[in-house]
Amino acid sequence: MAKRSETPSAPRERWLPAIRRLLEGRTIVEARYMNVIEVDQEMWPCASVQLKLDDGTLVRVSRDDEGNGPGALLFLKPPKMTRDVLPICPVR
Repeated sequence: MAKRSETPSAPRERWLPAIRRLLEGRTIVEARYMNVIEVDQEMWPCASVQLKLDDGTLVRVSRDDEGNGPGALLFLKPPKMTRDVLPICPVR
């Protein structure tokens, strides 16, 4: 959440270097749903998409920045920005 003294764009500007450092130039080498062990480790009720990057980093889609549950992955495909989704998925 933004501090009261910050403008609405301040958090975006603060996180932009991390976004670039973690994602730009990376290649997705694996895409799958989390398995039951990974879901249990997160204490989530179901699985989200998990991406593995070329440097070994795992990216899990969470519903919020505290990791309170899995989230769906949304896509907007050009030219008409048609929406597609990869939903959360039960593991049991």
